[in-house]
Amino acid sequence: MGRISLVIALLAAILVYAQPARAVVVYKKGSNKPVAGHLVRQNGNEVVVRDESSSGLKEIIIPRSEIEDFIETVSAERLATLSPSRPQEYREYAEEVAEKKLDPEARQTAVRLFQIAAWLDPAKTGRGALLGLVSVARPGEEEARFRVAAYLFDPRHERALLGQISAAAGKSKQEDDPVQKLLEALRQLRRGRGQQARAAIAPPAVNDELTAHQGILSREEFLAACSAKELSDEQLRKILELELTLDSRLSGRGEERAQTTLASWNDAVRAGNLAAVPSLQFDKVTPFDPRESVYRQGKWQRPEAGK
Repeated sequence: MGRISLVIALLAAILVYAQPARAVVVYKKGSNKPVAGHLVRQNGNEVVVRDESSSGLKEIIIPRSEIEDFIETVSAERLATLSPSRPQEYREYAEEVAEKKLDPEARQTAVRLFQIAAWLDPAKTGRGALLGLVSVARPGEEEARFRVAAYLFDPRHERALLGQISAAAGKSKQEDDPVQKLLEALRQLRRGRGQQARAAIAPPAVNDELTAHQGILSREEFLAACSAKELSDEQLRKILELELTLDSRLSGRGEERAQTTLASWNDAVRAGNLAAVPSLQFDKVTPFDPRESVYRQGKWQRPEAGK
């Protein structure tokens, strides 16, 4: 009997440790610098947090007597209640989690939830969710990508959505890669440097890369934009769309998703909910797959058919 009890106790312990670790932020008394990480264990005397900073993994033991505030940044229970039939709730929880973006997991969760919300119901939650993505973006390439997505999504194509896209976003490593060279040419063109952009596509490999994407921006359209005193909204939209496509390729998210577009666009347009169909491959904007919209047993999954 004692052996059976021991086995049961061991199994219980395994199940506890198999549960996904909760992201937490701990504020210590007298300190403005919080401790962010994953909860390892806690009891009446202390809280143990796993710090996963760039300096490596380490466990921090914090006595209860030194804790001023203890915040669970992402609730697995709350995620499990979200349903694709209620898209607005993804955005609402994303906004709550975004306030705790000090914690890396909270920021990533907010990104995923904003993306799912826009994917599920672009007509009602798309614009707000994309602006939410901008609010939690890391400066540089990610912020630029989210701003471009918001611009392409909005049928009015408000240039203010682009904000001040940092020049640092264009400082990717210069290599003899035609994709990278074309990407830099597009950025030169967007900044009004038509002469430099024209010169950048002169190499045959870069010109061939542009030709491969003529469905988005043809060579003739590229050259016309090079000669324009000021880009029209349509020219800017096409340039940004090709930038986003090339940037996604360089990010290495996989060719199998390259042809997937926001599933609800055509239905939304036919219903009169959107003025136009922006050519936006929304599932490529972040590393996450918005089709995995159900949280079960500690991981995101696709909903079962018919549910």
